[in-house]
Amino acid sequence: MQKTIVNSFAPHILEIDMEEIKEVHSREKPAREPLFIRRLEAQYRLAMNDLAVVRDVLPRILSEEPFSGQAIDTIYYATENFRMPTRSFIRVRIYRTLDESERSFFEIKRSHEGEIVKYYSPFPFYQKGQIITLTNINSLKESFDPEVIQELFLCMQNDNKSALYPFIKTTSKRLYFGSDKLRATIDTNQQYIGYYGRGRSEPYIIGEEEGARLELKADDLKITSEIIENLASEGVSLLPIQQSRKDHLQNLYFKMRSYLKQQENLIDEAIGYEIEGKLQIDLTYGNPFTMIDQILANAALGMIKNFSSPEGITVRQVDSQLILFGQFINQQLEEALIVVTDKLANLYALKRKLPVHPVRDSAVLIRPEQKKILIGQFEGENRRQHLEQIEHAIGDKLIEVGIVEKKKRFTTLMHKSGRFYDISVDQSSSGQRRLVQWEIEYKGRKPIDTKEDADIFQSISDEIGEISAYIQQLFPGVVEPTTLTKFEWFVKSSSQYFVL
Repeated sequence: MQKTIVNSFAPHILEIDMEEIKEVHSREKPAREPLFIRRLEAQYRLAMNDLAVVRDVLPRILSEEPFSGQAIDTIYYATENFRMPTRSFIRVRIYRTLDESERSFFEIKRSHEGEIVKYYSPFPFYQKGQIITLTNINSLKESFDPEVIQELFLCMQNDNKSALYPFIKTTSKRLYFGSDKLRATIDTNQQYIGYYGRGRSEPYIIGEEEGARLELKADDLKITSEIIENLASEGVSLLPIQQSRKDHLQNLYFKMRSYLKQQENLIDEAIGYEIEGKLQIDLTYGNPFTMIDQILANAALGMIKNFSSPEGITVRQVDSQLILFGQFINQQLEEALIVVTDKLANLYALKRKLPVHPVRDSAVLIRPEQKKILIGQFEGENRRQHLEQIEHAIGDKLIEVGIVEKKKRFTTLMHKSGRFYDISVDQSSSGQRRLVQWEIEYKGRKPIDTKEDADIFQSISDEIGEISAYIQQLFPGVVEPTTLTKFEWFVKSSSQYFVL
């Protein structure tokens, strides 16, 4: 029976015919796919003063390709929240020959147990840095394995039906050498450009790579030994690249993003503290996420006293997983660490918080917080090292309490004082248990010519109280103030017994 995937998030694309796609891929294939499609890879850093020697050695073993020396632009893509299918790169590659003619290709590059597989399709009329829509991808579907294209569609759909946005571009000059069993490429003049701002439409140069990058590609990396031995005998020093390409590019990108945020001149008046207010939402309320959209619309219309919607601010939605860790203090299980993971975005955050200190006569919570956002996955050796370091720092053993799935829809409002607040509706779930809350969190303040507040914490708490009161008035009988944290909720509602 013919199967289809209904594409409900793009009304003008009715369906993806999976049988039609499979027919394209059922045609006879060669016994072994060429190396530019499927291979193992080894990557090395190469000093520029060794480049002439390498160029002399490689032609003794491999033929230099006729298109060697062409310029390559590679634009890497992800959804709005930097998600891409697991172990995959989504990119557009542009090849530019000496006569400046260009060819563009849309590519999905996947890795599995060390093997690299590349799927690609010509992408004519591509404009550098353009947003890639579902319509664009649908027009290319016949060139891709049906499971690969389905995985990409689901990734976009699950990220709030996001399009694909550029996040980083690499440019280089590439030399090619090859045979039917082995390929070698050398990239020089490498430059990195990040896309930031609204719609990631503002490009910034974020770095240049010193030296060159040598990549060896083969069905079996043992056959690369001849090249490595010949280069070593000529005194060439090859430094193996251990960090994955994905981690390398994301580190470059987020480092510059942090720098750009610092240039926004937002002042953190409460460094090292999290200040937030919470409102509990009745679980019988239909779709609590729509509340955020209503608040942003009202702020844009000037309907919320003292609050406005900053220019360019929209509503965003993020799904993540929380791993909760506790420690016993005076025989009471207290929150010690929350790890926020987003595997598809290749990101995780470590958040250490001390016990909550409610503000007097207020539901606002103030607590010291240490937070670090990191590239990669919180698993294996990486996880073990983080936990050991934190246990050493606190002088106690961490207890893994449980895992919570979290959906968050949020936006940002600005108070007339110049302070910014992230407001969100968070839905936490574990099995059949659910917790739905508003959270209003202080983010920083624009420098303004006004007298500083005598008590910053009280002033911020009062402003959080203003927007909390407005939300309660807008949704009467549905929300109520609370100081319940996700950790407390999980422990209190759990059927497990956490004892010393």
